[in-house]
Amino acid sequence: GVSRSVVNFATGAAQVQHDPAVITPGELAGLITGLGYPAEVLAGASSREQQVEGLERRDEISYYLSRFLGSCLLTVPLMAIMVLSMWLGLPALTQFLRHPVPGLGNLDRWAFIQWAMATPVFALGGWPFYHDAWLAVKRFSTNMQVLVTMGVTASYLGSLVFMVLLGLGQLTHVDLYFGEGAMLITFMLLGKVLESVAKKKTSEALLVLMKLQPMKAIRLDTVDGVTREKEVGIEFIMKGDVVRVMAGEKVPVDGEVVSGNSSVDESMITGESIPVSKQPGDAVIGGT
Repeated sequence: GVSRSVVNFATGAAQVQHDPAVITPGELAGLITGLGYPAEVLAGASSREQQVEGLERRDEISYYLSRFLGSCLLTVPLMAIMVLSMWLGLPALTQFLRHPVPGLGNLDRWAFIQWAMATPVFALGGWPFYHDAWLAVKRFSTNMQVLVTMGVTASYLGSLVFMVLLGLGQLTHVDLYFGEGAMLITFMLLGKVLESVAKKKTSEALLVLMKLQPMKAIRLDTVDGVTREKEVGIEFIMKGDVVRVMAGEKVPVDGEVVSGNSSVDESMITGESIPVSKQPGDAVIGGT
Protein backbone atom coordinates (compact mmCIF):
# COMPACT_ATOMS: atom_id res chain seq x y z
CA GLY A 1 0.00 0.00 0.00
CA VAL A 2 3.06 2.32 0.05
CA SER A 3 3.91 4.06 -3.22
CA ARG A 4 6.67 6.44 -2.09
CA SER A 5 8.62 7.34 1.05
CA VAL A 6 11.21 10.00 1.87
CA VAL A 7 13.19 10.07 5.14
CA ASN A 8 14.91 13.18 6.52
CA PHE A 9 17.67 11.82 8.74
CA ALA A 10 18.42 15.27 10.18
CA THR A 11 14.93 15.73 11.61
CA GLY A 12 14.11 12.04 12.02
CA ALA A 13 10.88 12.48 10.04
CA ALA A 14 9.51 10.50 7.10
CA GLN A 15 6.91 11.37 4.48
CA VAL A 16 5.02 8.35 3.19
CA GLN A 17 2.56 8.21 0.30
CA HIS A 18 0.21 5.29 0.79
CA ASP A 19 -3.22 3.93 0.02
CA PRO A 20 -5.44 4.48 3.11
CA ALA A 21 -7.67 1.61 1.97
CA VAL A 22 -4.74 -0.80 2.31
CA ILE A 23 -2.86 0.48 5.35
CA THR A 24 -3.42 3.28 7.86
CA PRO A 25 -0.78 5.72 9.21
CA GLY A 26 -1.04 4.04 12.60
CA GLU A 27 -0.30 0.63 11.08
CA LEU A 28 2.68 2.07 9.20
CA ALA A 29 4.07 3.53 12.43
CA GLY A 30 3.58 0.16 14.14
CA LEU A 31 5.47 -1.70 11.41
CA ILE A 32 8.37 0.76 11.55
CA THR A 33 8.49 0.50 15.35
CA GLY A 34 8.56 -3.29 15.05
CA LEU A 35 11.71 -2.98 12.96
CA GLY A 36 13.48 -1.23 15.83
CA TYR A 37 12.84 2.40 14.88
CA PRO A 38 10.25 3.94 17.25
CA ALA A 39 7.77 5.90 15.12
CA GLU A 40 4.61 7.91 15.65
CA VAL A 41 2.26 9.75 13.32
CA LEU A 42 3.01 13.47 12.94
CA ALA A 43 -0.18 15.26 12.03
CA GLY A 44 -2.12 18.35 12.95
CA ALA A 45 -0.97 21.42 14.83
CA SER A 46 1.34 19.44 17.13
CA SER A 47 3.56 18.04 14.36
CA ARG A 48 6.01 20.97 14.52
CA GLU A 49 6.29 20.74 18.30
CA GLN A 50 6.90 16.99 18.05
CA GLN A 51 9.72 17.49 15.54
CA VAL A 52 11.33 20.16 17.71
CA GLU A 53 11.15 17.90 20.77
CA GLY A 54 12.70 15.08 18.76
CA LEU A 55 15.60 17.27 17.64
CA GLU A 56 16.25 18.47 21.19
CA ARG A 57 16.59 14.79 22.21
CA ARG A 58 15.74 15.50 25.85
CA ASP A 59 14.03 12.15 26.41
CA GLU A 60 16.83 10.23 24.69
CA ILE A 61 19.58 11.92 26.71
CA SER A 62 17.63 11.48 29.97
CA TYR A 63 16.99 7.79 29.17
CA TYR A 64 20.64 6.87 28.67
CA LEU A 65 22.00 9.25 31.33
CA SER A 66 19.79 7.80 34.09
CA ARG A 67 20.87 4.25 33.22
CA PHE A 68 24.52 5.28 33.00
CA LEU A 69 24.49 6.97 36.41
CA GLY A 70 22.66 4.01 37.96
CA SER A 71 25.23 1.61 36.51
CA CYS A 72 28.08 3.79 37.79
CA LEU A 73 26.76 3.53 41.37
CA LEU A 74 27.47 -0.21 41.26
CA THR A 75 30.27 -0.52 38.72
CA VAL A 76 32.63 2.08 40.22
CA PRO A 77 32.66 0.49 43.73
CA LEU A 78 33.04 -2.94 42.12
CA MET A 79 36.06 -1.79 40.12
CA ALA A 80 37.49 -0.05 43.21
CA ILE A 81 37.33 -3.30 45.19
CA MET A 82 39.02 -5.15 42.33
CA VAL A 83 41.84 -2.60 42.18
CA LEU A 84 42.38 -2.48 45.94
CA SER A 85 42.28 -6.24 46.54
CA MET A 86 43.57 -7.83 43.34
CA TRP A 87 46.04 -5.29 41.98
CA LEU A 88 47.27 -3.47 45.11
CA GLY A 89 47.01 -6.61 47.19
CA LEU A 90 45.75 -5.22 50.50
CA PRO A 91 46.05 -8.24 52.82
CA ALA A 92 43.08 -7.52 55.10
CA LEU A 93 40.67 -6.83 52.25
CA THR A 94 41.88 -9.81 50.25
CA GLN A 95 41.49 -12.13 53.25
CA PHE A 96 37.93 -10.89 53.83
CA LEU A 97 36.92 -11.34 50.18
CA ARG A 98 38.50 -14.78 49.82
CA HIS A 99 36.87 -16.17 52.98
CA PRO A 100 34.74 -19.22 52.02
CA VAL A 101 30.99 -19.11 52.48
CA PRO A 102 30.03 -21.87 54.97
CA GLY A 103 28.17 -24.76 53.40
CA LEU A 104 28.78 -23.67 49.79
CA GLY A 105 31.86 -25.61 48.82
CA ASN A 106 34.66 -23.43 47.48
CA LEU A 107 32.49 -20.36 46.92
CA ASP A 108 33.91 -17.22 48.59
CA ARG A 109 32.47 -13.82 49.52
CA TRP A 110 34.05 -12.07 46.52
CA ALA A 111 32.04 -14.21 44.11
CA PHE A 112 28.80 -13.25 45.86
CA ILE A 113 29.72 -9.56 45.94
CA GLN A 114 30.51 -9.55 42.22
CA TRP A 115 27.26 -11.30 41.36
CA ALA A 116 25.11 -9.07 43.59
CA MET A 117 26.59 -5.81 42.30
CA ALA A 118 26.83 -6.74 38.63
CA THR A 119 23.41 -8.35 38.12
CA PRO A 120 21.41 -5.05 38.32
CA VAL A 121 23.83 -3.50 35.83
CA PHE A 122 23.26 -6.34 33.39
CA ALA A 123 19.49 -6.25 33.89
CA LEU A 124 18.81 -2.49 33.88
CA GLY A 125 21.84 -0.91 32.25
CA GLY A 126 22.07 -3.59 29.60
CA TRP A 127 18.36 -3.53 28.69
CA PRO A 128 18.71 -1.02 25.77
CA PHE A 129 21.32 -3.24 24.14
CA TYR A 130 19.37 -6.47 24.70
CA HIS A 131 16.23 -4.85 23.30
CA ASP A 132 17.94 -3.51 20.16
CA ALA A 133 19.78 -6.79 19.66
CA TRP A 134 16.53 -8.78 19.84
CA LEU A 135 14.88 -6.54 17.26
CA ALA A 136 17.88 -7.02 14.95
CA VAL A 137 17.88 -10.80 15.37
CA LYS A 138 14.13 -10.93 14.68
CA ARG A 139 14.70 -9.44 11.23
CA PHE A 140 17.74 -11.70 10.62
CA SER A 141 20.35 -8.93 10.76
CA THR A 142 23.21 -7.95 13.06
CA ASN A 143 24.49 -4.69 14.48
CA MET A 144 26.78 -3.42 17.23
CA GLN A 145 24.16 -4.16 19.89
CA VAL A 146 24.16 -7.85 18.90
CA LEU A 147 27.95 -7.97 19.31
CA VAL A 148 27.85 -6.22 22.70
CA THR A 149 25.00 -8.42 23.92
CA MET A 150 26.81 -11.60 22.92
CA GLY A 151 29.95 -10.52 24.76
CA VAL A 152 28.36 -9.44 28.05
CA THR A 153 25.92 -12.37 28.08
CA ALA A 154 28.78 -14.83 27.62
CA SER A 155 30.71 -13.23 30.50
CA TYR A 156 27.67 -13.28 32.80
CA LEU A 157 26.41 -16.78 32.03
CA GLY A 158 29.93 -18.24 32.04
CA SER A 159 30.67 -16.67 35.41
CA LEU A 160 27.32 -17.88 36.75
CA VAL A 161 28.10 -21.46 35.72
CA PHE A 162 31.54 -21.28 37.34
CA MET A 163 29.93 -19.83 40.48
CA VAL A 164 27.54 -22.80 40.70
CA LEU A 165 30.40 -25.28 40.18
CA LEU A 166 32.39 -23.58 42.95
CA GLY A 167 29.40 -23.90 45.25
CA LEU A 168 29.09 -27.59 44.44
CA GLY A 169 32.78 -28.12 45.10
CA GLN A 170 33.50 -29.16 41.52
CA LEU A 171 36.11 -26.39 41.13
CA THR A 172 38.68 -25.12 43.63
CA HIS A 173 39.36 -21.71 42.07
CA VAL A 174 38.35 -19.89 38.90
CA ASP A 175 38.22 -16.25 37.81
CA LEU A 176 34.77 -14.72 37.44
CA TYR A 177 33.99 -11.93 34.97
CA PHE A 178 30.87 -10.27 36.35
CA GLY A 179 32.75 -7.03 36.92
CA GLU A 180 34.26 -6.84 33.45
CA GLY A 181 30.85 -7.32 31.82
CA ALA A 182 29.28 -4.64 34.02
CA MET A 183 32.11 -2.26 33.20
CA LEU A 184 31.63 -2.84 29.48
CA ILE A 185 27.90 -2.07 29.74
CA THR A 186 28.64 1.11 31.70
CA PHE A 187 31.13 2.32 29.08
CA MET A 188 28.65 1.55 26.30
CA LEU A 189 25.99 3.59 28.11
CA LEU A 190 28.48 6.47 28.39
CA GLY A 191 28.99 6.21 24.64
CA LYS A 192 25.22 6.39 24.10
CA VAL A 193 25.00 9.53 26.27
CA LEU A 194 27.82 11.23 24.35
CA GLU A 195 26.28 10.17 21.03
CA SER A 196 22.90 11.68 21.97
CA VAL A 197 24.52 14.93 23.11
CA ALA A 198 26.53 15.12 19.87
CA LYS A 199 23.36 14.57 17.81
CA LYS A 200 21.64 17.35 19.73
CA LYS A 201 24.49 19.75 18.99
CA THR A 202 24.44 18.94 15.28
CA SER A 203 20.70 19.65 15.25
CA GLU A 204 20.96 23.04 16.98
CA ALA A 205 21.32 24.98 13.71
CA LEU A 206 18.30 23.19 12.27
CA LEU A 207 16.35 23.91 15.45
CA VAL A 208 17.10 27.63 15.11
CA LEU A 209 15.79 27.61 11.53
CA MET A 210 12.64 25.71 12.49
CA LYS A 211 11.89 28.10 15.35
CA LEU A 212 12.33 31.10 13.03
CA GLN A 213 9.68 29.78 10.67
CA PRO A 214 6.15 31.15 11.39
CA MET A 215 3.59 28.69 12.72
CA LYS A 216 0.67 30.32 10.87
CA ALA A 217 0.03 31.61 7.36
CA ILE A 218 -2.68 33.66 5.66
CA ARG A 219 -4.09 31.49 2.85
CA LEU A 220 -6.19 33.01 0.07
CA ASP A 221 -9.17 30.74 -0.68
CA THR A 222 -11.26 31.48 -3.77
CA VAL A 223 -14.83 30.15 -3.75
CA ASP A 224 -17.34 31.08 -6.47
CA GLY A 225 -15.10 33.88 -7.65
CA VAL A 226 -14.83 35.38 -4.16
CA THR A 227 -11.39 35.40 -2.48
CA ARG A 228 -11.26 35.21 1.28
CA GLU A 229 -8.35 35.22 3.70
CA LYS A 230 -8.00 32.40 6.22
CA GLU A 231 -5.34 31.90 8.89
CA VAL A 232 -4.16 28.28 8.94
CA GLY A 233 -1.23 26.32 10.31
CA ILE A 234 1.64 25.96 7.85
CA GLU A 235 1.21 22.15 7.93
CA PHE A 236 -2.09 22.68 6.07
CA ILE A 237 -0.50 24.64 3.21
CA MET A 238 -0.54 22.45 0.11
CA LYS A 239 1.11 22.73 -3.28
CA GLY A 240 -0.75 25.28 -5.38
CA ASP A 241 -2.10 27.31 -2.44
CA VAL A 242 -1.68 31.09 -2.53
CA VAL A 243 -0.37 32.74 0.65
CA ARG A 244 -0.38 36.44 1.46
CA VAL A 245 2.77 37.91 3.02
CA MET A 246 2.65 41.53 4.15
CA ALA A 247 5.63 43.87 4.41
CA GLY A 248 7.69 43.11 7.53
CA GLU A 249 6.32 39.57 7.87
CA LYS A 250 8.28 36.35 7.43
CA VAL A 251 7.68 34.02 4.51
CA PRO A 252 5.91 31.02 6.09
CA VAL A 253 6.76 28.34 3.51
CA ASP A 254 8.93 27.79 0.45
CA GLY A 255 7.25 28.98 -2.71
CA GLU A 256 7.18 31.30 -5.71
CA VAL A 257 6.04 34.90 -5.93
CA VAL A 258 2.84 35.19 -7.98
CA SER A 259 2.19 38.90 -7.54
CA GLY A 260 3.72 41.96 -5.91
CA ASN A 261 7.26 43.18 -5.36
CA SER A 262 9.38 43.41 -2.22
CA SER A 263 12.81 42.70 -0.71
CA VAL A 264 13.48 39.67 1.45
CA ASP A 265 16.24 39.21 4.03
CA GLU A 266 17.72 35.79 3.26
CA SER A 267 20.80 36.16 5.47
CA MET A 268 19.76 33.22 7.66
CA ILE A 269 20.18 30.95 4.63
CA THR A 270 22.76 32.62 2.39
CA GLY A 271 24.69 34.77 4.87
CA GLU A 272 24.18 37.78 2.60
CA SER A 273 23.18 40.80 4.70
CA ILE A 274 21.73 42.81 1.79
CA PRO A 275 17.98 42.15 1.20
CA VAL A 276 17.19 40.39 -2.08
CA SER A 277 14.62 41.94 -4.43
CA LYS A 278 11.74 39.60 -5.27
CA GLN A 279 9.39 39.83 -8.25
CA PRO A 280 6.72 37.52 -9.71
CA GLY A 281 8.34 34.21 -10.66
CA ASP A 282 11.15 34.44 -8.07
CA ALA A 283 11.56 31.73 -5.47
CA VAL A 284 11.26 32.49 -1.75
CA ILE A 285 12.39 30.43 1.25
CA GLY A 286 10.28 29.70 4.32
CA GLY A 287 11.47 31.45 7.47
CA THR A 288 13.16 34.37 5.65
